[in-house]
Parts: sequence; structure tokens; C-alpha cells
Amino acid sequence: MIRIFTFVALSVSAYVTLMHLALLMRVILGAFTEGTGPLASFVYVATEPILLPIRRYIDKKGILQGIPLDISILVAMILLMIVSIFLPRI
Repeated sequence: MIRIFTFVALSVSAYVTLMHLALLMRVILGAFTEGTGPLASFVYVATEPILLPIRRYIDKKGILQGIPLDISILVAMILLMIVSIFLPRI
């Protein structure tokens, strides 16, 4: 049972790390490129399932309405940090 839990914890930790890197790459690609090409497409496809629900929630609540700033990446990174902090304690 402990081995299964360890495997799940390590898998989630690896996923969180990869998502951190993908979100960081998305920020860099968005700032310095047009967002086209195979790498950009892969990064956008990989990160969109995390960002879409956050964007929907922010839009639904009217948070930062009228401000042309996408804070969903920042919110996602904070949530991933919280998961990575509390995962070893479970």
C-alpha cells in the first residue's frame, strides 16, 4: 500500500513540475514570439486544460473585468505550488 501511495505522490510531483515548466514556457513564448510553431502549439495544448477552468471562474466572478491581463497563468502556478507544498505532508 505504501508503494502505491509513493508512486502516486511521485507521479503527481512530476506532473506538477512539468506543468510549472510548461506554464513558464508559455509565458516566455507569449512574450517573445507569435505563439506559432510546434513547440508553442504543444505548450498551449498541454497547459490549456489547467488554464481554461481558471479563466472561466475569473470571467464568471467578474474579477479584473475590463483589464486586459490574463492572470490565469499566475493563479495556476500558485495552485501548483500549493499542491507541491502539501503533497508530501499527506
